[in-house]
Amino acid sequence: MNSAPFYLRFAAPGDLQWLMPVFWIGFNIAMFPASLIVKHRGGLVVMGAAGLFGAVAIVAAEFAGNLNTLIAAQFLAGAAWGCMLMSAVSAALAIGSTGAEGKVTGLVFSALALGTFARMAAVAGGPGEDAGIHAAAALGAGRLLVGRRRRSAGDCSRAATGSVRPQGFGG
Repeated sequence: MNSAPFYLRFAAPGDLQWLMPVFWIGFNIAMFPASLIVKHRGGLVVMGAAGLFGAVAIVAAEFAGNLNTLIAAQFLAGAAWGCMLMSAVSAALAIGSTGAEGKVTGLVFSALALGTFARMAAVAGGPGEDAGIHAAAALGAGRLLVGRRRRSAGDCSRAATGSVRPQGFGG
């Protein structure tokens, strides 16, 4: 979320130093309660709920009519991002529970890095030139998820017959 243009609709540029941390304050405050919820509900459920909640917060920030509403929306968007990141790491650790925890967690952070570079390239390319980057990033992420799912299903079916010992993500 590019917060500065949102804040500049209602605040002076000199006030940005006090407003910009609101997102990250929400991020940090939400991490601990989210970890407790993940223990009871699971990382994927929390990640999905936080993603939906974050999307609503971003829409609220876009249509905020005053500074107070915008601050609340920024705080909630940060809280949602904190929940999503924490639950993504928890889900990665659970997925890699066969000894591949480091590999799967590394994939999560690699995907975050890829998303960061794609966003930087999109901003540098100017408006309208980022559709290909977003499509490539989505295709790559989808391919990783589908490939992992197929591999897991194959390993599980062979393991059920006793022909192959289940292996981690990398084999």
